[in-house]
Amino acid sequence: MVLAFRSNTILIQSTANAACDIGAPASIADDDILIFVIDRAVVTGAIVWPTDFVELWTADYGGDGNLAAAWKRASSESGTYNATWTGNSRNVGIMYAISGADTSGNPTTVGTAATGTTASPDPPSADPGSSAARLAIAVYGCERKADSFTQPSGYTEPSSSDGSTSGGGAQGQHSTLGLSHRTYTGQAENPGTAAIVSTSSADWAAQTIVFDPAITGVSGDAALIGKEQNPLGIPIHEVGVIPDYKIILTNPKNLIVGIRSQIKLRKAVADRTAIATDTRFYMATIREDFAIEEYDAISICEEFDFDWA
Repeated sequence: MVLAFRSNTILIQSTANAACDIGAPASIADDDILIFVIDRAVVTGAIVWPTDFVELWTADYGGDGNLAAAWKRASSESGTYNATWTGNSRNVGIMYAISGADTSGNPTTVGTAATGTTASPDPPSADPGSSAARLAIAVYGCERKADSFTQPSGYTEPSSSDGSTSGGGAQGQHSTLGLSHRTYTGQAENPGTAAIVSTSSADWAAQTIVFDPAITGVSGDAALIGKEQNPLGIPIHEVGVIPDYKIILTNPKNLIVGIRSQIKLRKAVADRTAIATDTRFYMATIREDFAIEEYDAISICEEFDFDWA
């Protein structure tokens, strides 16, 4: 299953209150990941999230604002979700439903929340530690009424995703929240800057959420632990020329790769296949090897066996 945005809901609180009651996004399926994001104009206390939601981050910004989020794995979802806190504050809540995420543990990685006072919220980089086909969400909130956000390059905002409160236009009297997303193949993701429309500057906070995909059609360790082979956060790379039952543990930067300057290039233009297809075939022979820069920073294990008992 491919990671994808499924649906979202939004709640705009134009009067100060101590809760955010948001409805479930449409067409939620079991094992979807729900992301509940709240931006508050005034920080009056910690958020008490709905049952089974686990906080991903909370970030105070400017003199008063707060941007926070929590997640849960969907299971027979319906109705509304009630987040509360002490005291009253204008707020905006958005809930995203994501399909195709890893079905074990917490499938999200977040960066260190960024804050600033400009017209360009800048979500941080988030690094899940390995490369895969992923989905990222860029999150940004500000303490000023904004008509909308211009999204980071390549990011898509659902039609109902952006909201702003009504009332006065001073700092601390408004809460504006935007979310957008994109799919990509790779490891770390840095969305780049968004832009607050209709204001020159505002206090803001921003965050990035990256999702691990569900793993299908795997074997070995990946099948046993339900993830790609990345135990304890250490990636495993199979090397065809290394004999079986040999493991090298080191930082890849400790291996210096060298390529011999003599490279042989051969071509075939007269054999039967080349003539029949009017094609020229080329083969390059390249000799390469590696050297170990720091021997105290490498461990080599060989001639071992597994005891599965």
